[in-house]
Amino acid sequence: MEMLNRSAAILKPRQPYREWAKQDDAERLAESVFEALRAEPTVYLLPEYEDPATQQEALEEFWPGLFEALLGAWVTDEAYWPKNRTLEMFCECFGIQMSSIVQDLYLDERLEHIE
Repeated sequence: MEMLNRSAAILKPRQPYREWAKQDDAERLAESVFEALRAEPTVYLLPEYEDPATQQEALEEFWPGLFEALLGAWVTDEAYWPKNRTLEMFCECFGIQMSSIVQDLYLDERLEHIE
């Protein structure tokens, strides 16, 4: 069986993200969206890493883009995003579970690059 190995970051929103989302919640969707994201978190594929040091390197490389994607999923106007974002702030807003092995068994359909 052919397999494609990757690593992954599984992100679950935490209370600080919920509180931020509630600031722009005219339709009162923040609670239900928050609970849905906690129940079925988003999984982001990353390059393979082999040990805690390279895991940390992957997190340090990708957290800004992940943070922006998750902020932009709620509010597209960057003026409302938290200023001076840091890795520490990202970790406060999201529970992060890293997995060093993600195997794609469905190779009939290759992953597509979306920009």
